[in-house]
Amino acid sequence: MITEKQEQARIVELFRALRGTVYVSGTVRRAGDYPGTMQTPGIPDLAVFLPAPRAALVGGDTHVFAFVEVKRAGGRLGPAQRVFRDYCEASGIEYVSGTLDDVLAWLKVRGYRIAA
Repeated sequence: MITEKQEQARIVELFRALRGTVYVSGTVRRAGDYPGTMQTPGIPDLAVFLPAPRAALVGGDTHVFAFVEVKRAGGRLGPAQRVFRDYCEASGIEYVSGTLDDVLAWLKVRGYRIAA
C-alpha cells in the first residue's frame, strides 16, 4: 500500500510537471526533536498555484490556486480538516483531498489534460 508521504511526493511531482508552484506545509525535524508540526490543526498539506488550463486563458497569465490535503487510499479528513475544507468551499477557494487519483479527477473536471 502507498503511504501518505509517497502519495504526497507523487502529487507534488504532478503539479510541478504542470508548471505549478507548490508550497508544502509541515516540517521534517531532527531526531529527538518535538515530533509534531506545531501548525494549526486543519491546515492542508499543500498550497498550489497552477497555470490555468489553456481553455481558460484569456489575455494573460492566469493561475488557479488550491489547497490540497493528501490522504492515502481509504484515508479520511479529521474534524479540523473538514472545517478548513468547509471554509474554503464557502469562500470559493479550490480545495481537494485524497490520493493522486483524486487529484487527477479534480484536474480533469477543471479542464486540465493529463497525458496517460
